[in-house]
Amino acid sequence: MISGWIAAARLEEKAGGTACLTIGCPDDFYAVRLGFPNVSQEAWRLTKVIGRAAPSFNDFVTPEAPTSWVTFRPGDTTTQTSGNSGEDNGRGEIIVAGKSDTRSQEVAWTWTDWAPIASVAPERPDGLRVLFLRALVPSCQTISYAVGQLRTLLGNRNLNHGFDTFVGGIKFDFDRVSTPASAEPTSTWVVNQLVVGSLFPAVQFITKNRGITGMVVGDSHQQGTSSTEQFSNFAFRAVTQVMPRHIGTMPLGLVNTAAGGLSSAQSFLRMMELIDEVQPSYVILPGWTYNDRTGHINADRVAMEKFFARLLMAAEQCEARGILPVFMTPFPRDVASMGPEQMEPWYWLRAEILEIGRKGATVIDSAALLGRTSPGGLDGTYKSEYTSDNMHPDDQGHAALAEPLILILNKECANAMR
Repeated sequence: MISGWIAAARLEEKAGGTACLTIGCPDDFYAVRLGFPNVSQEAWRLTKVIGRAAPSFNDFVTPEAPTSWVTFRPGDTTTQTSGNSGEDNGRGEIIVAGKSDTRSQEVAWTWTDWAPIASVAPERPDGLRVLFLRALVPSCQTISYAVGQLRTLLGNRNLNHGFDTFVGGIKFDFDRVSTPASAEPTSTWVVNQLVVGSLFPAVQFITKNRGITGMVVGDSHQQGTSSTEQFSNFAFRAVTQVMPRHIGTMPLGLVNTAAGGLSSAQSFLRMMELIDEVQPSYVILPGWTYNDRTGHINADRVAMEKFFARLLMAAEQCEARGILPVFMTPFPRDVASMGPEQMEPWYWLRAEILEIGRKGATVIDSAALLGRTSPGGLDGTYKSEYTSDNMHPDDQGHAALAEPLILILNKECANAMR
């Protein structure tokens, strides 16, 4: 789940059709299930969802032999499920349940059942096993999707380290699910997408080998705003750099729940809505947010004390599940945002989180890595080489943050292999 920015879109007449996603998995897999989100209270539906393993990405749309397409079915209600109440209607229709209460839910997730899709021997020298997904989405409904087409990442080995992701589709009620044979060129699937993002936000595999999955929590800073495609954040960079050394032995996964504009109450709620389904090995927790406020004042002491309480509760939820919480100290911000009312709690939060680290917790000191130092110490703003908008880390900033996370991942991999 590269993008945690879940948005709604209204599909008017002839705006539905076929959506597709093609991704690689770094290990043999035996089954796949999908998570579909909903940010509104109105349910939406997918007429049919299919998947197929293949030996290569081919043209990113058409899988090669030897496997056949498999239909995904609604999930079992005993494991957090669909508005279909777990019933298989024979057609494979999946109803994505709406939020029951906007105050108690950020995103409602509906999961399919596990589909018996087994990987095939890969053709690529990097060893990725390939999965093709398609969904037939009716018009005249409001759907939810993950923002981001990831075009710049596609084929960009310097950034994705071989882990290509293709997002595409054909609208105008075009059906390439009932009759999936594709005669259309890849470019057709690029320019005719149903939405500017993926209809398959979360994909889960049962792999041959036990893996390590990480979860990222927070707002635009953690999401990757200002990085390439807005989602190639420090976690994406770290995971894709470590993963090639473990293909076929220990798969690494990543779930990004962070999204721009979220308050801490929303961020941590989104974490809890997925944590039991994802079962991550580690969760990266934010050390600050500018989006919490008291009245019209952003990130003041009162707001940050509430933030810190939520942070500690989130860490406790992780530890209760045997999940490693990875704390980050506060990110810098632009000069205009960092007045005296913001700086005092910003320093306070950093000191509190560093103290947690001295007691044995895993901490990444984002403030020191990214922040500019004046004669009085860190001034709460960015080093110029790490930001392009003065509010968020850019590619270089996220690359700097990825370095300590790579060390943490290497340690987790080593521990898992003992």
